Amino acid sequence: MNAIDIVLEEVAAMRGVSLNDLRASGGAKALTKPRQEAMYLARKLTLEANVEIGRRINRHDSTVCHAIHSIERRIDNVVGYGDELEAMGAAIMPRLRCAEVPVRTPLVDRVAALEACVQALAAQLAELAQIHSLTMREPVSAVLTAYRQFESDRYSGRERFAQQQLDRALKALQTTVEQKDIAA
Repeated sequence: MNAIDIVLEEVAAMRGVSLNDLRASGGAKALTKPRQEAMYLARKLTLEANVEIGRRINRHDSTVCHAIHSIERRIDNVVGYGDELEAMGAAIMPRLRCAEVPVRTPLVDRVAALEACVQALAAQLAELAQIHSLTMREPVSAVLTAYRQFESDRYSGRERFAQQQLDRALKALQTTVEQKDIAA
């Protein structure tokens, strides 16, 4: 079974609609939200492209893009909706893994791994600064500035929380380097 089909089946079951209704060409208003959620979760949980998601749900890839943007706006505007979708994704993920289909690594996991790398780099930078009496303030500030510019409004509340955790780790790195500069 295809990863998209698994996501569609799970969302249909969670929302109390039939799989055929999600794939139907009719635009019944009651099916709009579950269909958009299915497209959003298929994109976020699987490695499939919008074209393939659209094909599996009998829609055009531009409809998939619109659905993803609609859900992202709803996440930003409706309190708790992002958590609800995250819980749905977490419930679907074990079935995707059992089916041994390629899945997308959740951003939170990637940010946590990146945070660990940043902390390891902080320790290495502190050691280098101590050994070579280097002044690292400007390079660290440049990295922080570039990183903050990289952030965008497209992230959900949960993803922003993960970004904030990374920001704190980067700030700790900057503080460590500055303390080493003062001590040197």
